[in-house]
Amino acid sequence: MKTLNHEAGTLYQALPNYWVTETGEVYSTKVSQTPRRMKPGIKNDGRKLVQVYLSNDGTHKQLHVHDLVMLAFVGEKPEGLVIRHLDGNNQNNHKDNLCYGTRSENLHDMVRHGTHPLAKLTSQQVKDIQTSYNKGGITQRQLAREYGLSQATVWWILHKEKI
Repeated sequence: MKTLNHEAGTLYQALPNYWVTETGEVYSTKVSQTPRRMKPGIKNDGRKLVQVYLSNDGTHKQLHVHDLVMLAFVGEKPEGLVIRHLDGNNQNNHKDNLCYGTRSENLHDMVRHGTHPLAKLTSQQVKDIQTSYNKGGITQRQLAREYGLSQATVWWILHKEKI
């Protein structure tokens, strides 16, 4: 494992020119030899992501911070597995809070932590959302506001959840 000493502590290489700390801070040496801390963006679901440049031809890719932490400390993600946040907080990207697991294990974690989108709703509320939307006259965004959900969760209820 390649490391760099830095004022923030030890940096561990995740990808060429990209480094992470044990707590999930991401640094870049793409522009300069001195590591520069990258400010992650936050997705609607709360996960942190950064934009990394994977080659010298200028192509780039957005990666979640947890992807980079797992690359640095564990290695490539095995096919078919996802990254689990063991404490249920998807902004806690400390290396000790992450592990690879199946989608089923991750869903069980989400239900146990109360972070699964449907864990907040009764089956009747899910049915009401579907019925209201199917009748027309109300948008997904309006339903999201009414039920205290993200628009992405309402979309998921309308397209994936069968009651």
